[in-house]
Amino acid sequence: MKTMTVLATALAVALTAGVAAAQDAPKMKMTTPIPADITTPDTVESRIGTLKFNDGFPTDETVQKVYDNLDFQRGVNVFLAATPGSSTEGLRQGLASIGVDNNQTVALFENLMDSRSLFLTPNTESIYSVMWVDVKDGPVVLETPPDVLGIIDDHWFHYVADFGRVGPDKGQGGKYLLVPPGYEGDIPEGYFVYHTKTYGHLVFWRGFIKDGSTKSAVAATKKYARIYSLKDAANPPPMKFINASGKHFNTIGASTYKFYEDINNIVQYEPNEAFSPDTLGQLAALGIEKGKPFSPDARMKKILTEAAAVGDATARALVFKYPEDIAYYPGSAWFQGFVGDDYKFQSQPGVNNTDAMVHFLFYATGVTPAMSLKIVGKGSQYAIAATDSNGKRLDGSKTYKIHMPPNIPARDFWSFVVYDNQTRSMLQTDQQYPSIGSEKKGVVSNPDGSVDVWFGPTAPKGHEANWVQTVPGKGWSVALRLYGPEEAWFNKTWRPGEIEPVE
Repeated sequence: MKTMTVLATALAVALTAGVAAAQDAPKMKMTTPIPADITTPDTVESRIGTLKFNDGFPTDETVQKVYDNLDFQRGVNVFLAATPGSSTEGLRQGLASIGVDNNQTVALFENLMDSRSLFLTPNTESIYSVMWVDVKDGPVVLETPPDVLGIIDDHWFHYVADFGRVGPDKGQGGKYLLVPPGYEGDIPEGYFVYHTKTYGHLVFWRGFIKDGSTKSAVAATKKYARIYSLKDAANPPPMKFINASGKHFNTIGASTYKFYEDINNIVQYEPNEAFSPDTLGQLAALGIEKGKPFSPDARMKKILTEAAAVGDATARALVFKYPEDIAYYPGSAWFQGFVGDDYKFQSQPGVNNTDAMVHFLFYATGVTPAMSLKIVGKGSQYAIAATDSNGKRLDGSKTYKIHMPPNIPARDFWSFVVYDNQTRSMLQTDQQYPSIGSEKKGVVSNPDGSVDVWFGPTAPKGHEANWVQTVPGKGWSVALRLYGPEEAWFNKTWRPGEIEPVE
């Protein structure tokens, strides 16, 4: 909202003239007792300073304070509510920076993803294929490769569909049709059809290492993956695959004033019907409104810069110190990504849980029931830790140990990947892959089948094969992944050890 100085100045004369009269108002024939709950004192002490009133009418200084505070609150609220859009827009911009900016180009990590690429909490064991699909010009066909775990999310990070092992093609590969909002044309048969609310979509899938190699998954993607407009179905254009392994580029959404510029990009491009009317209303009050330029004055830019900083701090608190007990086990540091195992981020049907949404999407990527619901042997499950067994934050200068009991319940693979608390991306160390797991050659198991894993700045003597490097002076977190999780994970008859500091 614009500065209210002009309005306040215009009223100042009337306020001054009325002060004495208000204080000495006579008792009139219709005067009745007025409840204190509906009146305002002349002076109120608050967290935004002293607020002053003349018989309930705010002074010009108070008007300015409350409008500044209102815009600040809106700035923080939309930072949290629009976190999903910031994340997808960061991905869109990051992919475009390496040439993945049209429906025929895929970023294919042929040699796995390492810490040079800045992504929110990826793994180092899957063969990622990532792309941005736009349906503004009409329906788009996705021909998917077999034996993958794939996700389609819209520009506001709402779940659209799964494909692959937990999708309707059941891992055989299939033809999916994304239909844009407002489309009134014919829908041909032979497709898995999804009507979407936005034009832009994040589409990615994960292939699997076989016999210690990425080759078969890479070959399958190049052979079967096709994305093209429905109108070109008779003669699809060729696909382009960019090997993104080892490339340095950023896909993580901004936590500065740029956040609001990125959200403005989405508001201008996508239909209003695709997002929350309440949040769009708050954005409009800040000057982010469809069809209008976003050009905040110096006052508003200063407020939004501070709001982004407080929003970022809030999101980090919600990630690392979530207010509810989301531990997997009593007293454990291992916590859930999806609060309540709900990919819709609702505390109960019809009641959105913004805190839960920020907890997940500020830290991770990909909204799908396959990562939250119980899908034995096919989906994936995650446990995250940012503190040790004593509740202290993980310190890159120290050494820690985790004990994994025998019979780790992962049909496909299990792994630990270490992340930088700042970027929530892979921790950049001397190791190309800051991870360890069942796919890594040379990992040593104990005689009973259990596994001990070590984290620290230097490898503990005799445990080099089971060690992940950390960085002195940097904080870190770690995610345990179970792909193809088995029943013992869900019924909790198996549980990982805590992260124990080693003296």
